[in-house]
Amino acid sequence: MTSPVTLFNVTSHMTTYDCGTVAPPSDLLRHYTQYKLFIDVYVISTLCAIGFVGNMLSIGVLCSNRHERHVTTTCLLQTLAVVDTAYLFTCLIIQPIKVRHT
Repeated sequence: MTSPVTLFNVTSHMTTYDCGTVAPPSDLLRHYTQYKLFIDVYVISTLCAIGFVGNMLSIGVLCSNRHERHVTTTCLLQTLAVVDTAYLFTCLIIQPIKVRHT
């Protein structure tokens, strides 16, 4: 296993700036894989769960007012919430399959 390599140091007016190090390629690949798995599984699942709750609240509020139920804007917002929920559900099903095959 090789050690990290310093990219370069800049010295200006008695101050040294370290501009970073580069890890060996195998470490980078391992960290990238872990990072991608974390994002694909946990972050997307959390966002889908929050989206489900938000859409259910929106549908509940929009369906509760009987006087404005037939207004075009209300119908469009209800449809948007239903379609968004279907999209989130599809993402929740497809994402684990996508992660497993990559």
